[in-house]
Amino acid sequence: MKNLGSVIFLLLFTATLQANVTAVTDKSRVQKGETVTLTLSIEGENFSVPAIKSFCGTELPRPEHRRKIEEVEGAFQKTELYSFRFEARSDCTIEPILVEVDGVEHYTPLLRVSVYEDDVQRDEETILELRSSKTDLYVGEPFELEVIFKKRDVHEEIVTLFVTPEMEHVWIKKIYDVINSKDGNYSVQKRRYLLAPQQAGDLRVYPAEVKVAYDENERDSWGDLKTKRYWQSHYSNTLDIHVKALPEGVTAVGDFTIEMKIDTNEVAVNTPLSARIIIQGRGNFEDISLIKPAINGVNVFAEDPTLEKIADSDQERWSQTLGFVSDNNFTISPITLEYFDLKERRIKTLQTEAIPIHTIGGSKVSNVTKMIDKQKSEGITMEWAIAMYVLGFISAAVLLIVPWKRYIKRKQTAKVSTSDYKRVLSLLLTHKDDEDVQEMVEALEDHLYNGSKEVIDQKELKKLLSRYQK
Repeated sequence: MKNLGSVIFLLLFTATLQANVTAVTDKSRVQKGETVTLTLSIEGENFSVPAIKSFCGTELPRPEHRRKIEEVEGAFQKTELYSFRFEARSDCTIEPILVEVDGVEHYTPLLRVSVYEDDVQRDEETILELRSSKTDLYVGEPFELEVIFKKRDVHEEIVTLFVTPEMEHVWIKKIYDVINSKDGNYSVQKRRYLLAPQQAGDLRVYPAEVKVAYDENERDSWGDLKTKRYWQSHYSNTLDIHVKALPEGVTAVGDFTIEMKIDTNEVAVNTPLSARIIIQGRGNFEDISLIKPAINGVNVFAEDPTLEKIADSDQERWSQTLGFVSDNNFTISPITLEYFDLKERRIKTLQTEAIPIHTIGGSKVSNVTKMIDKQKSEGITMEWAIAMYVLGFISAAVLLIVPWKRYIKRKQTAKVSTSDYKRVLSLLLTHKDDEDVQEMVEALEDHLYNGSKEVIDQKELKKLLSRYQK
């Protein structure tokens, strides 16, 4: 019985350690009438959110709820987040909030919000701001988010950890390195993000978090002096952005140029001709689909596109290689790109030139016509002539496609893998009538665009890919 009591105590003690409740405000000092967001974080299984009616004399609307799942030391940790927004009109104190989690009472720390008038300058120990280059934009339009952390009167290097803020339906295109600078009495650190919204409507970027390291000297149980590192979190403001939908039928937005490059206008019969499509500029290249023109009587093969940054520029270069195989002269038809121009606020159309290709050893006259004429002279019917030609064409095509078949098979295998969630999503979206696919699509969209940390079921993903990937 003594051992049983110890086990029960240990279990209760472990549950108490696992449960956690915190409350933070995105700003501790604000201008009069400015909006403050208090975020209540709860870790645990069974709990109830207290009915909070007001903060600092301001009535509260229904709190916004979201869930965050992250991996901590090899284990997944789920946190329930409740955000309360209110206007601060005078200095106030937010009393500790009582939350019962798994049968244990937890109290949040006491919080203070100070308010200054318009003509009073801020002079804080630390300042953390979230800024956006644009707040009104179109779906897919790139914009920059900047996290600025300032700490006053710092003589040594600041050790910080920038945590990427949570975002609603926003695609992170690039994360830049932290830049250090000085601003009067403040040491400044900045981190920039290149982003693109994926959905129309009012979207939100939640407070950015910066963890700052503090070292303190402490004596251990043996009396030896040791330095121990602590981390203190600071939180920024939230940002709301308004995203407008693109005109119907257009998915590209930005400023682009397009060209088709080939090595030669002449190629031997049944020999692959390589061409390259290049789209360059600024915009949502990630939404440009694979291009594969259809040319009558020509086998066309398309590689996966690549995207690269242009050195010393804010532009990008999208490129895709195409292969053409034919036994007759043909023309590479123009490639068209429609996009929404942000400066002129209208749809623009770009088009490559038509490129005629001379096939050495081929003929301008159709082989079908020559075969039929020959068979007519020998007294064979039209139907037999066509049948004989079709059989001959199929035989030639098999011999022709063998090397390309291996090449295409290798490209298709590499094109969609379980680790490339964005391409997997593109494939599965064409099979949304399957209930299993619908669930996987929702999970992938949450992971890619909503910042969800829930683990994707790899076994189910492989099963779906084996079903639909050709």
